[in-house]
Amino acid sequence: MLSFSEIRKALCGKFTEAFPGSCGDIVDVYADHCIISDDSGQLWEVPYSLDDSGQVTTGDMAKVRR
Repeated sequence: MLSFSEIRKALCGKFTEAFPGSCGDIVDVYADHCIISDDSGQLWEVPYSLDDSGQVTTGDMAKVRR
């Protein structure tokens, strides 16, 4: 099982690949989703799953409020 720090690192790589040049950030990481901020500070919930090798698959983003 991966730690939340390891999951955050895997998610960061996934989001950097998907949104090159973005200034967004991962705000929080949970067992099955994370909260990210975009360049304008808007928050998004992103469901994710990890396979046994640590590869991340993300689902559809949904806008959320703090």
